[in-house]
Amino acid sequence: MDPRSEVLLRQAELFGGELLLAGLPADDLLGALPQARGWNWHAGDQASLAARFAGRCQFATGMPEGDFRAAVLFLPKSRELADYLLQALASRLGGKPLYLVGEKRGGIERAAKQLAAYGKPRKLDSARHCQLWCVEVEQAPSVPDLHALAQSYSLPLADGVLEIVTLPGVFAHGRLDRGSALLLEHLDDLPSGHLLDFGCGAGVLGAALKRRYPDSELSLLDVDAFALESSR
Repeated sequence: MDPRSEVLLRQAELFGGELLLAGLPADDLLGALPQARGWNWHAGDQASLAARFAGRCQFATGMPEGDFRAAVLFLPKSRELADYLLQALASRLGGKPLYLVGEKRGGIERAAKQLAAYGKPRKLDSARHCQLWCVEVEQAPSVPDLHALAQSYSLPLADGVLEIVTLPGVFAHGRLDRGSALLLEHLDDLPSGHLLDFGCGAGVLGAALKRRYPDSELSLLDVDAFALESSR
């Protein structure tokens, strides 16, 4: 069991009923909380959870539909993504509890301050090098527009300028990373046929390949739902 899940189960009396677990790990937490549902954006974790808990976890960039009495966010690495997810959850939890759990080394104490936008944060537990925080959502915010949070930049290439759009949580959000910049210099004389951009991120290489080889079929692959949405 993931240590963050173990911390939740130390307070199991708080997590009965219709509960949403956002960004949950691929462990047995859904088995321990039989009325809970999951929301995941990592395809590997989603595949593992779907195989064991069919129909109880959704792979998406948007919050699943449902009348949840509470929600738990497993802290993501990206602060911008955490901001979006907290607002998305809080928008449906007016007058209800919103929990945040994460590892100390992952910045949970800093991230807990982000809860203050929705009420007065309280630390409920600290164990397994993790912390569990809670806020009662005093007033539900508006539903966030994910695409309004996108960042874009222009990428000049020999055959024209590409406009790249990235969403919160996507690798190299709002900028060109060094690895992609290096690969862009070595895309000449590729064999014709089906091209695969494996780990596509925001789709920088895929877009450049499609422009350079317009007659080739192109597939983009990534484990992250926010990366796939960016690459569209």
